[in-house]
Amino acid sequence: MSEKIPEMDVFLFKAIMSGMEGASAADKNRRVSETARNFVKMYISQRTGLKNDTLQFSTGPYGKPYIENCGVQFNISHCGNIVLVAFSEEEIGADVEVVNRTGTAIVERMFARGERDYIGLARTQPEAQRRFCEIWTAKEAFGKLLGAGLAVGTDFATADGSGMLDTVVSEKFGDAKLYHKQVSLRLTEDDFIPRRTEFTSQEEATFQICICARQLGKVNFQLFERLSLILLHFPLINL
Repeated sequence: MSEKIPEMDVFLFKAIMSGMEGASAADKNRRVSETARNFVKMYISQRTGLKNDTLQFSTGPYGKPYIENCGVQFNISHCGNIVLVAFSEEEIGADVEVVNRTGTAIVERMFARGERDYIGLARTQPEAQRRFCEIWTAKEAFGKLLGAGLAVGTDFATADGSGMLDTVVSEKFGDAKLYHKQVSLRLTEDDFIPRRTEFTSQEEATFQICICARQLGKVNFQLFERLSLILLHFPLINL
């Protein structure tokens, strides 16, 4: 009998930032982190029947959060107030970034030859930005899958000259599967995104997401423009 590959539930949403006018970036990021963690507890409570107040966050050696004895693995990433949360029965890594840079210094220092070739073959600057972000989110997601972030180093590849791979190739850490997706979101005055002033248009931005796991089954992706819609989708039980 073949082994069942676990499905993944993946959510992308905006943390509501009303009432944060004039707040520092640190305070805004704290609000986003609290929103993401509350959503994790809400989801796990709904999925498992465990009471919300029994779900306590712990962190691994490199700061990766987890909740013990709930049977659900998760990973959180955010870019400003755009939040990505992924859930699975197995370890998982997730990353979201805004597509607006090429990161020349990072490419030269941290990207494998095939990854550099993939970016170098881009015909336009926007295409080079997109390719850079595909690779960068894949690297971040793989590092987070391992629980160490980019402290794992650069001894793995996510692309070659022909394009992105569907598998991270790593002799040192073992291979892992990748799920890529691009999403465009409307931005409001309340939304805060890193380097937003550099955008050609400040009314919309494109975000690259990547999910990484040892095995990649069906991915159930859901996008919510506002957190209130998520609250309607997942009734608040046991709170």
